[in-house]
Amino acid sequence: MQNNKRPSGLGMLRRELLITVLGAALFAAAWIVCGAHSELNSYLVLAVFLVPYVLTGFNTILGAFDAVLKARLTSDELLITLASAAMLAIGSYHEAVGIMLIYRLISVLIMFARRSYSVGSLDGGKRRRLPDTMRSPADAPAKTETKVSGFVKIFTPMLAVSGVLFAVVPSISDGNWVQWTQRGVVFLLASCTCSLVSSVELCYSGGISCALNSGVAVTSHLGLSQISDIGTVALDKTGTVTEGSFTVTQVEPVGISAEDLLTLAAAAESSFNHPIAQALKAACTKLPPASLIKRPNKIPGRGIEVTVCGRKVLVGNIALMNAHGVKAPPVKSEATIIHVAADGRYGGYIVIDDRIRSGAKESIRSLRSLGVENIVLLTGDSQDTGSTLGYALGANDVIAELVPEQKAIAIKELTRSLDTGLVAFVGDPVSDSSALNAADVSVAEGRIGDGNRLCTAYLLDDDISKLPLMLYAAKRSVSDAKRNFCLALTVKGIIIILGLFGLASVWLPAAADGAALTLCALTALNSSKTPRGKI
Repeated sequence: MQNNKRPSGLGMLRRELLITVLGAALFAAAWIVCGAHSELNSYLVLAVFLVPYVLTGFNTILGAFDAVLKARLTSDELLITLASAAMLAIGSYHEAVGIMLIYRLISVLIMFARRSYSVGSLDGGKRRRLPDTMRSPADAPAKTETKVSGFVKIFTPMLAVSGVLFAVVPSISDGNWVQWTQRGVVFLLASCTCSLVSSVELCYSGGISCALNSGVAVTSHLGLSQISDIGTVALDKTGTVTEGSFTVTQVEPVGISAEDLLTLAAAAESSFNHPIAQALKAACTKLPPASLIKRPNKIPGRGIEVTVCGRKVLVGNIALMNAHGVKAPPVKSEATIIHVAADGRYGGYIVIDDRIRSGAKESIRSLRSLGVENIVLLTGDSQDTGSTLGYALGANDVIAELVPEQKAIAIKELTRSLDTGLVAFVGDPVSDSSALNAADVSVAEGRIGDGNRLCTAYLLDDDISKLPLMLYAAKRSVSDAKRNFCLALTVKGIIIILGLFGLASVWLPAAADGAALTLCALTALNSSKTPRGKI
C-alpha cells in the first residue's frame, strides 16, 4: 500500500481523509438501506454498494491494473482487489466494500505517520521537512528492510497461491463456492504485506525525525541502520573536538625578539585565511609590506616556506623544521605549537590555543555508554600535543602528524584492524572529504551537500554533543523495527491458523493488519521523540 512513496503533502492527506470519511458514510448508508429493504433487486443492491466500493477503492484498483501491466502479481493492491472482487462475485457486497475501506484507512494511517515523522523542530522552533537531498527508503533501505523484503518475496506468493487453491480446489469437489471463496480470501488478505513492511519503515522514519529534531540530519534509512552498528568513532581535532577559534597565548623567542618572531610568523601566513593564520595576524602589531613577502609555498601537514624581507622563513610544525635541518626543541602542550626559523636558524615557537568544545568530554563518555568501544583522535599536530589532548578528552588512541590525505589511510587501517563494529569518522566535509569517503559511516559538520558526496549524516549545528543523540536514535529505531516486525508477523500467523480451521472471517485479516499497524505506528512515534535529559 504505497510502501515506497515519499510523504505526501498536507493537502493530499486531507483529501484522502475526506474521501475515506465520505466512503465510510456511504457504506454505512448502503448497509442500513439494503438491510432494511431485503426485497430490493440484487442488481440495485450491487449498484448501491458499488458507489462506496469505487470511491474507497479507486486508488487500489488503479494500483492493481498498474501491477498487472508491470507483472507485479504479488502487489498488495492486486491482492486486495482480487479479494474484494471475489466477495462481490459471491454476493457479499458489504464485505467487499469493508475490505476496501479498511485498507484505505490503513493507507491514510501510513500517509499520516510518514508526514508526521518527516517534520522536525529546529532553529528556534521553526518547522521544516527533511531535506530533498536525502535518499528515500526505496533508494537506500536499511538492513532490516532488506531482510523483510526478501522474506516478503517468498511469503506473499506462497500464501496468495495457497489462498487461490483453498478457494478453487474444494469448491470443485463439493460445489460450495461461497464458503471456500471466503476462506481463500482470508489467505489472500493475510498475504498482504503492508503491515510487515510499513511497520519497519515507520520506525526508521521516526528515528530520522528524532535525529533531525536533535540537530543531526541522517540521509537515509540505510545510514541510520549503519549508525546503530558503530563500534569506533574517529574524530578530527580542529573544529570538531576543539572550537577552531585560535588565540596566541605564548611567544618563546630564541635569539630574536618576541615582536620579530610574531612578525615573521604572521608575514608567512599573511596570504592565508585559515584559523591559525588569523590568530597570528591578529597578534602581530605591524606586518611588513606585501611586496616584501614573496613565494609563499604551503606544505600540507607541515607548514609554509616563504621569503620575508629577503629572508627564507619556515613556519610550521617540528616535522617541517627537521625536514630542513633546523633543530627545534620538542614542546609538550595541549595547544598547537608553531615553530619559526629564518635563514636556517631556529627563531623560537609560538603557542596557539584552541579550546576543547563545551560538552566534548561528556559526549565521548555518552558514546561509550551506548556501546562505542573505541574513540580515536586524528590530528595534524605533533604526537605529544595530540596525546595530551586525547588524554584530556578520554580518547582510546591518538594518530598525530597527519596530512589530510593520511587521515583516509588511518581510517582504512582502523577498519582493517578493529572488529568491534563499523568505523565512523566525524570531520569537515571539504577538507576531510577523503577521510569521510574512507569511513563506513561518514558524519560531516555543516550543511547537507557540502563536500564531494552525500555523507551518512550531518551535524547541522557543528555540535559534537549531538553524536550520542544520533546513535541513540539509530539504536532505538533498529530495535523498534525488529520488534514491530515480530508483532506484525505474529498477528499474520494467528490469522493464518484461524483461517485453516475456518474460524476467521474476511474482516479479520484486514482489521488485524490495521490494528497491528496502528500499534506499530505508535511505537514508531515513540522512536521519533527526542530523549529527555542526558543519555
